[in-house]
Amino acid sequence: MKPSRRRILKAALIIVISAAVLLAAAGPVLSAIFSKKIKERLEASNVHISSLSINLYTRSITLRDVDWEKNSNKAKVALVYAGGIGILPFFTNKRISVRRLTFEGGDISIVRDTIKHANNIQADSLPFSSIDIDRITIKDFQVTIKNDSITEFQTKIGVIVHYFFVHDAQNFRDPAAYAMRNIETTVQDLRITKSGSLYDFTIKKATFDKELKTMHVDSLKLEPIFNKTEF
Repeated sequence: MKPSRRRILKAALIIVISAAVLLAAAGPVLSAIFSKKIKERLEASNVHISSLSINLYTRSITLRDVDWEKNSNKAKVALVYAGGIGILPFFTNKRISVRRLTFEGGDISIVRDTIKHANNIQADSLPFSSIDIDRITIKDFQVTIKNDSITEFQTKIGVIVHYFFVHDAQNFRDPAAYAMRNIETTVQDLRITKSGSLYDFTIKKATFDKELKTMHVDSLKLEPIFNKTEF
């Protein structure tokens, strides 16, 4: 005798309610365990944060006041948010799947002479096989690049990347391994001053859209560094 539709719905409802109750009871404990492991990994990479919160219902992680410094290079981000994290894809085939990744309010300072070009990361040590992110948003980032004490590059940027994908993480050194559907970039108050140059190169605002194949530049200027007498 086949079970009635009402019994099937009743059994499904009981399972859903039981799972919800179990998640509600175990949620705080699991969040605390995951938070501790994430903080340990961040501190091992010289990354410090003021707070970290995990929401198991929305499968999201929020970090605030992220601070990193190494060899005079510094990075600070007010907010890092990852939402819609795929738990099942990671456990089944080590795939990192995120619906929304946001970086907001950043300040990055880089000294060129301290950058290490050698990459010590081994592909076999990567704990994942591939990456797919529906949307990456980088908002209000101040970027400064220095040569010794001279600021050569300074700008404020905003970036939106639509569907970022790495098919094979083992080939992360190959640019062809990376793909994206579209990228929208906004650059504001760009100033470039090369060492020994006679002029500053400035752009008030520039925007770029890969999908529309458009680029707009506002107020491109060359400004002399020295006055007439010094020149």
